[in-house]
Amino acid sequence: MKKLLVIMILLAPLTWAKDEVKVAWQDYEDARELNSEKMMFVFTEMRLCSVCQKMKKEVFTQPEIVNLLNDNFIPVKETNYLPTSFTFSDLKDKAGNDLNFRAWPAYIFLKGDDYKIIYGYKSPEEMKTLLETALGKANS
Repeated sequence: MKKLLVIMILLAPLTWAKDEVKVAWQDYEDARELNSEKMMFVFTEMRLCSVCQKMKKEVFTQPEIVNLLNDNFIPVKETNYLPTSFTFSDLKDKAGNDLNFRAWPAYIFLKGDDYKIIYGYKSPEEMKTLLETALGKANS
């Protein structure tokens, strides 16, 4: 009887676990090749960036954020493993040079060759507003 009770206690958390929703992150090059009408949302992170890790744990796990990204955008995650600049050679800055930056986390809203970059930690509420604003502009 004690064994049965121990087994039930150990298995109980598994029965309470909800289906976790996750962002369907894609690779940048693969996403660009899709030629989709959807806007791309690119999350760029540096592997050792504590703020980036906080975003992944606190923001990109929120069901409302996950659903907004998966349903309305092509979600892309790019990770830089060293604190060097990050370059997107297919995108150009205002001077016509390859787009690169050194700040993390960064979020790029991208449709065709038009993009907007936003930097820094965003709370779930702030991220939701950014995503909804980008959708409003894309649909108008």
